Order: sequence, then structure tokens, then C-alpha cells
Amino acid sequence: MRTHVKLSTIGALLAGSHPNPGEVLGPHEVVHEGRRALAVRAFLPESQRAWVMHPSHEAPQPMRKIHPAGIYEAICPLASNDQERRYQIRLASPDGAMKTIHDPYAFAPLLTEYDLFLHGEGSHWKAYEKFGAQLRTIDGVPGVNFAVWAPNAQAVSVVGDFNQWDGRRHPLKKHVPSGVWELFVPDLGPGEKYKYRIRTEWGETVEKCDPYGFAAEVPPQTASITADLNAFEWSDQAWMQRRRGEGRAPLWGLVAPTAVPLGTLAYMAYLWRVFGDPLAFVHGAAAWARQPASPLTTMSGLLQTPAAGWGAALLAGQIHLDNWIDLAFVLVFLLLGFVLLYQRRWSEGVFVLLGVLIPFSSGLLMSQRRYVWVLFPVFILLAQWGKRPWIDRLVTAVSLICLALFVVLFANGYWVG
Repeated sequence: MRTHVKLSTIGALLAGSHPNPGEVLGPHEVVHEGRRALAVRAFLPESQRAWVMHPSHEAPQPMRKIHPAGIYEAICPLASNDQERRYQIRLASPDGAMKTIHDPYAFAPLLTEYDLFLHGEGSHWKAYEKFGAQLRTIDGVPGVNFAVWAPNAQAVSVVGDFNQWDGRRHPLKKHVPSGVWELFVPDLGPGEKYKYRIRTEWGETVEKCDPYGFAAEVPPQTASITADLNAFEWSDQAWMQRRRGEGRAPLWGLVAPTAVPLGTLAYMAYLWRVFGDPLAFVHGAAAWARQPASPLTTMSGLLQTPAAGWGAALLAGQIHLDNWIDLAFVLVFLLLGFVLLYQRRWSEGVFVLLGVLIPFSSGLLMSQRRYVWVLFPVFILLAQWGKRPWIDRLVTAVSLICLALFVVLFANGYWVG
């Protein structure tokens, strides 16, 4: 029969090597007998006859078998895009039974260009809501949207009990150049076993379970199973309550910070035995004008207004920028310490707060950065927040600005001499 599809294209589709079956199957605008029309094609290997059912048609439109393997085509009047997706296919099986189905290749994809961009960038934090077997409803038609990333595959099909594990029935459409394959299979629901049949770049055919599958068979069986996560009822409330300690701060979380002074006590014992003065490090600090003082006293001295005013003192170079930088670090790390406490990370929060307040009570702001750099829980917290691109860029920008500023200050004699 005459058709607009090349025989070589049909051969590639049947062989499972066509990279984009949507170019053959489904609705396509064509020019037929000098007029624009809609060609509807479907692969129906178990059907003796088939018709296109459309609301705008007065009667079912018969489909012609254009290939003995079971590829059918019907030339229909051209309609709007919204109306095109409403057609159904009625088919007659060899035993005379009639069945009406929706065409998988008549539905729009779930993945948007933005989804594909984020996936390619590696920053799609909710990929589990797009990939795998997602239950969805399109124009009132329920089904399952299958999506998998296979960038080097020649072709990908979804196979299961619903298509007799025939890889020719539901080949996925490829998003070029992302390497993502996708297809919406209508009239499927939870509980369907499936796998992906992949034709590799070397021409081999393998079957793989879904890396984003929400359910699977019990080993040694390996098929994935479609599942409705919204219908799942969690039964781990008691365990979650025990893990939270029933809302109380665990006392053992405060044990770790109390072990910090043990090193200082051991050092004091060493000084007492060698020099006869367990506080030699305090007395020696007097040579650097270090006298223990409360943080409030240190801050009040820094905030005292210069006699000539802030502007004149700044222009005259009488304001020590390094002290203000140290104060900024102290305040930031104090804030992040309280954030750790808010997150119930008790030992880490106490460790950070003590690691800031103890050096801050030395009476000088000098070299506070040396102490905050070892407060690793803060950097773990920043790394966790850095999963959000804008926070990662903000931390990077601030770090680069500080690095440039420190280089300039060091070159002008700060922290040396």
C-alpha cells in the first residue's frame, strides 16, 4: 500500500534500532492528494483490522495495513492540536474481539526543556518526580510516563506483561541531544511489571530494571513494578519518635564538647611540671597585650567612636580593618552555631559556640580567623546548603572577595611584622 513512510524507516522501527519512533508512529501532518491531512500510524501486530475513532469524524476511519508485521495507517482530516490527541484506535483481534485503546504517541511528554537542561547540568534535585515510572493523567486519560537516561543507546523500549514483553510495541522517544528516552503509556496503573529493553551502541540487546523504580520484584526476580507512592501508608511513626528522642535533647549529645578541655588540662599539667606554672600560657600572653576580657568589653572598645570621627579615622588609616574582619567572622560563626542548635545537632552546635567564645574572651580580636577555621561543623553545614546553586555561588563569591582582601591587607603589612 502507498504510504508517506519509507520502507527503510519501517524496517528500523521493527528491528528496534530507530532512535525516534515518534517520527513514524502517532499523528503526523502530511500532504495527501494536494491537501493537508493527518496521518495516524500505529503498530498493532495482533490486530486483524483497525479504525481511528475521533470526535470530529462522523464514522470510524479505517486504517490500512502498510506493512505485514502489523503497522497500520489512516489518513484523517486535519484538526487542531488539542483535538488530535483525543482520537482513539479500535482494533479487532483474530478471534473477533473488539478493543479500543489510546495511542501512546499522541500525548505530550512530561519532561520539559528546563527539566532536560537541569538534568544535563546535574542540578535537577527533584529528578525522582520526572524519571522512572510516573503515574499521571493527561486530558482525562490515566497512564504511566516512563523516562530513563541512556545517552549511548541506539534505541530503548519499555516491556512488560502489558505488551507481552514485546520490545516492538512501546519504543521510547529520544530527547536529542540529552540522551533521555520517554513515553507515556495510557491505561496503565500501579502493579505493572516492566523493564527497559536497550539496544546498545554495539548493537546488543539487554534488559535493565529502572534506576528510578519505586518498587521491584522480590529476588531472584528483577523486574521493576509501577507504584503509587501517594497511596503508600507509612507505619514507622514509633521509630521516628524514638529517633527524635520524643522531642528532648539527648544528653549524650553534650558529652563530646565536655571532652574538649581535657587537652587543655593535660597541657596545664605539663606546664606545671616543667615550669612550675600551669598558667604559663596566660602569663606569656601578657607580652602580646592579651588580657582576658569579656566579649562585650572587646566589642565596646572596637565600637568606641574615634575622636576625629569614623570618616576621618578611616581616611587617615587609623581604623584597623583586620579587627573588623575578625569581628565579622566571629558573628557569622556564632550565628551558624545557633543554626546547628536549631537543627538539634547539639554536640556540633556547642562545639562551634565554645570554639568562638573562648578565643573571643582573650581580650583581642587579633587572629580570630585561625580559630574559626577549625570549626568543621560549620563547613559541613555550608556544604549541605551548597546543594542549592545560589548558595554555592554566594559562598564562592564571598570567599573570592575575602581572599582578594586578605592578599591586599597582607601586602600592606597586616598580620606581619
